[in-house]
Amino acid sequence: MMKNKFFSAGLYREGLRQMRIPGIALACISLLIALIDLFNYNGVTSQISSTSLSIAVILALYIATPAMVLLGFNFLNSRRAADFYHSIPQTRTSLAVSFFAASMTWSAGSVLMNALLSILTVSLSGVAVVWSEWFIFIANALSALLLLNSLGLIAVSIATGAFNQLICAGLIAFLPRMLINNFGDLASQAVPVLTGLEDYLGRFAEFEINPIFSDNTRDMYSCLYGVVLSAIYFTIGLICFNRRRSEAATQTAMNKGVQCALRVLVAFILCIYPCQELSRCLINTQSVDGSGLLLSYGFAIIFYYLYEAITSRRIKGVLRVTGEMGIGLLVLAALNLLFIFGPAVVANSALNANLGPDRVAAVVLTHPAANETRYEALSVEGVELDDEQLIEQLCDVLDGNIKTIKAGKNPTLDRISGMTNYYFREYIYVQFRLNDDSTATRIIYPSKKEKEAIDASLCDNEQYMSALRAFPKWEELTLIDSSSIVDKAMLRDLYKSLEEEVTSLPDSSFLAYINDTYSGKLYFPAPKFYTQDTMHTKYLSDCFITLEGYKDGKFWYNNYQLNGYLPKTYKLYTEYLNCPRNMSTDDFLRFTSGVNDGEFSYVSIECISPKVPENLSASCALGFGNGVPGDIDNYDYDYEAMNRVINDIVKNWNKKPNSSDAYYRIDASYGVYDEAGYESGVREVFIVPCTDVDSFIQTMESQSA
Repeated sequence: MMKNKFFSAGLYREGLRQMRIPGIALACISLLIALIDLFNYNGVTSQISSTSLSIAVILALYIATPAMVLLGFNFLNSRRAADFYHSIPQTRTSLAVSFFAASMTWSAGSVLMNALLSILTVSLSGVAVVWSEWFIFIANALSALLLLNSLGLIAVSIATGAFNQLICAGLIAFLPRMLINNFGDLASQAVPVLTGLEDYLGRFAEFEINPIFSDNTRDMYSCLYGVVLSAIYFTIGLICFNRRRSEAATQTAMNKGVQCALRVLVAFILCIYPCQELSRCLINTQSVDGSGLLLSYGFAIIFYYLYEAITSRRIKGVLRVTGEMGIGLLVLAALNLLFIFGPAVVANSALNANLGPDRVAAVVLTHPAANETRYEALSVEGVELDDEQLIEQLCDVLDGNIKTIKAGKNPTLDRISGMTNYYFREYIYVQFRLNDDSTATRIIYPSKKEKEAIDASLCDNEQYMSALRAFPKWEELTLIDSSSIVDKAMLRDLYKSLEEEVTSLPDSSFLAYINDTYSGKLYFPAPKFYTQDTMHTKYLSDCFITLEGYKDGKFWYNNYQLNGYLPKTYKLYTEYLNCPRNMSTDDFLRFTSGVNDGEFSYVSIECISPKVPENLSASCALGFGNGVPGDIDNYDYDYEAMNRVINDIVKNWNKKPNSSDAYYRIDASYGVYDEAGYESGVREVFIVPCTDVDSFIQTMESQSA
């Protein structure tokens, strides 16, 4: 009979049947999560874009997928079953591919069902679907599933027994990433100018790029990484599967070398802690807890022999220290030495690397790995700056930092306040492009004077400022959102106004704006002689426009705060936010004085005005819950002043907001409780002009006293 060389429909159906229990369970969980998302949908959005998979779906995937692979290939653990499957008129490749496809069908089908149901249920409400983002989301999910199934194929091909196979899959999935991150962290702790192993391995050293471990479902790099790694793992698994013989079903692994590797790597996990402590001791000459190290190594050695006893199911001969067990101990010792001395070697290499201005051809301002990156940072990241003055300044700062480290001091400490620069963004990620086309990424920590000089050079660099000021085009957007405004025409108008105002800001105002309204890990130069202007930075809690999209395959996310820098967009926003307003003055008064049984109301009142002190701003809003002033037992309100605030709101209820006025921002949720006690209602956010700021301040002062 002719053998199927690559795929068999009959074996595929048999695989689906054998894996049906975990497959159906995963499908039911995915369906349930999609329905829960539907009931939790609040309707306050104009577009639906993808987000991370629910944690429940992720856990189900991580449990069900390995279970399906183990069930499908369980015949490899029985000599009789292995003989049967190896004797049927199918090639080994056809057998492996068919069962692999069955496992992928169950897991991928569940994820696709979850995603498509989520899209369908929300889009039925008239919400636009951001198909490009959903495509990347689904691609990342399928990439993670490919990786999980490929790991399973390797595990079942080189080990025997569910316990051994799970250990094998876990080691392949977690151990390389664990070692890379721990090794890199030790090196960067010794030399704070190092970024970790990204300097040597690029993006492949980033933990988040692996789709199994990442919650970033918006990055095509993660998807491509998963597909490439899956192809490598699948090929290895297929080769091992074809080489495996029926008699391997009675052994703990394909050969003694594989079993020795599993034994050594499992024991090495217990050695990571003492390796870290000894490495830090070597680098920083700090003392270590000798008893703790001995205890950890003692457990590692015990587990080394215990693992062999568990997997081989025999005691006799396990305690021998010669032959393969002795060789394994030598390998384990070598791994310990590599992990102890390796970070010190990397750190020493970085400290002595020549990154002087004469070797640097250009610099690129990069940024740390993050799930959400601003558009400006991605624009700047692609620009090579060859300004000689800037290169010399950055090299001088790096040289000074290295001298500080060699002197046994920490360059991350601010030289005036003693606070760590990291938390104040007083650091810059720089990629140095050398004359020989190699690169070196470093984190530099400039002093205040050095930072001002670097900022001045960047601000005078036309190439840099042009890239930094690039504004996302309408065609690049996958999402535009702004508080409770859902009308598409209004959102398009807001985008046009935002683009016009941001792009027309003078350089100094633009830099002040992005420094004031963004807090994160990205470095943006401040304008010369810049001081924060609280008149400009006053903004409403929900007063912003969110833009999302992709640039060169990377996801970016910008929140544009609408404040004094953007008065036209601010004014347009306030007009749209109040159109239409469904709440009446009677409703407002009722919800701030008392509600009927079975109803609920949550009303928050903020006053935005330069007269309101910082400590009495948005975070200290007047709160009403179910018609009773919030935390009434804890605060001694000035009720006379509070009533004046409410009367002021009612008096100005129908007045058109003006961007030069003070504002009340009212955030009101109201509705009824159903029989099960769940809330069912609506939320409104709107603005009313304020003419009695003093009463608001008086009320807030009584609350905060």
